[in-house]
Amino acid sequence: MSMDFLSPKEKLIVRLFYLENLSVPKISEGYGITKYAVYNILKRAKKKIKDNI
Repeated sequence: MSMDFLSPKEKLIVRLFYLENLSVPKISEGYGITKYAVYNILKRAKKKIKDNI
């Protein structure tokens, strides 16, 4: 399944969280964004994935 409908940032966060099993705090620390932002990106990406299946 291609995920071309996700932004580059969404693809990165989804890959780090689901494929590389990084925690939200680790992602936020590593990329200089808040934990809240990571959760929002994941939520938005999940909705886009669900809407495009």
